[in-house]
Amino acid sequence: MSAETSTLAITGVKWVAIGSVSHRAMRMLLVVILARLLTPDDFGLIAVASLVLALAARLKQLGFHGALIQRQENLEEAANAYFFFNTGLVVFTYVVILALSPVAVWFFNDERVALVINVMAIKLLAEAAGAVQRSLAVRDLDFRRQTLIELAETFVTAGVAVLLAFMGFGVWALIWGMVLGAAVAAVLWWGTTPWHPTRAWSWPVARKMFRFGVDLWAISNLSYLLESAGRFFVGRFLGVVPLGYFEFSNRVIHGPTGGLVETSNRVALPAFSREQGDLDQLGRWYVKMTGYVCLATAPIATTLLFMADQIVPVVFGPQWLTTIPLLRVLSPFVFMSPLVFAWPVYVATGNTRLLMRFTIARFLIAVPALLMAAHVSLLAVCTVESLAVCLLAPVNLYLVTRVISVRASALLRSVGQPLIAACVLGSTVLAVRGLVGDLFPAPSLRSLTIYLVPAWMTYLVAVALMQPRLFADLRRMTAVALGLRMETDH
Repeated sequence: MSAETSTLAITGVKWVAIGSVSHRAMRMLLVVILARLLTPDDFGLIAVASLVLALAARLKQLGFHGALIQRQENLEEAANAYFFFNTGLVVFTYVVILALSPVAVWFFNDERVALVINVMAIKLLAEAAGAVQRSLAVRDLDFRRQTLIELAETFVTAGVAVLLAFMGFGVWALIWGMVLGAAVAAVLWWGTTPWHPTRAWSWPVARKMFRFGVDLWAISNLSYLLESAGRFFVGRFLGVVPLGYFEFSNRVIHGPTGGLVETSNRVALPAFSREQGDLDQLGRWYVKMTGYVCLATAPIATTLLFMADQIVPVVFGPQWLTTIPLLRVLSPFVFMSPLVFAWPVYVATGNTRLLMRFTIARFLIAVPALLMAAHVSLLAVCTVESLAVCLLAPVNLYLVTRVISVRASALLRSVGQPLIAACVLGSTVLAVRGLVGDLFPAPSLRSLTIYLVPAWMTYLVAVALMQPRLFADLRRMTAVALGLRMETDH
């Protein structure tokens, strides 16, 4: 990458990481607080409404966000096309949501679902209002402004939700928190972004935006159906309460790891798009990015596998003990799922058709298996989720080596070294529990600390031995992110 793009990307990672970590931490804290104030039935209703609204929201997106970021010319006309197409689509989508809410009542066998969906749909209107401004900020790698606005939305959402939950509003506490948070974000985008819609219009540009966007839209919709299939099948065949446990488990799983994938992908797409012609440099960037993500997800996955029985009762409370086997079965998903998603590589290089074929293969493999598992048990659904991602991750890594210049040995090393270090962590946990486990008959914060601190220390030592340059690289990138010196390794 050019020095400018590399420096902007590293600075962008700083701001996205700040926002993502803060957002995830606030969400995890919110889950901890609301887990003691709300019931699994409340979480189940939120999960049902979120699924329906996210499905309906697919109609209004049409992939314009990625198309605008990837575009290199006629930016004003492209932004206007995005704005006017999006305005019409969001109005149509809202009407569709109102019309389909009775169908959701029938599908999930719960009369309360319709009102919850209709109120939560207001959040989609607010999100669409600032969509173009947000895309332009991402395209320019202006993640500082985006992070500050998203943090404001997060604090408003959490503050309102906790306040209303203490006041006894139940499920409506979280609903109104999300709606008001999205409204505040929309106001901030319009107030802080210099771009506003104009009459500049070009039909050729609009058609190109539409065609590219529709390809991304189709891929996004198929990916969403794949990722949401487990929730739909659990809600339909096992009920709202099991769906509440499943949703809670997924929030715990994605809480510490989702931000890592989100950070890397959000910065990678605009950065890769700016340097889309240099495949050698993109390959080196992707290997490094994958290695950093795996270094973070490997210890988290191992900790959940060996320590879920301690973490759940201490952190979330005894009412969620049912989720312990679910979290253990989903632990491989934590490590492997980032290796399935490389869409910034495909989109930036224009290989959307290859991405579509891979997504179709994922869908045909995973969805029938999830449907059969939902007729067995919740644990079977979680098992299928993990097995599917473990099967498909190597396929995706192989395809990436065909799209950009990546040596297979370098990619395997970036994935394999964190796995080895994770085995060291797991062995340490088992050894410590075997030595002092009898001293702690019940889970407690003290036992959790004694088990985890030496395990994570051994993990860091193992990583340092296998990657002696890692901490020097991190110091260099930290200096760039803080503006202490410019990036020169490009």
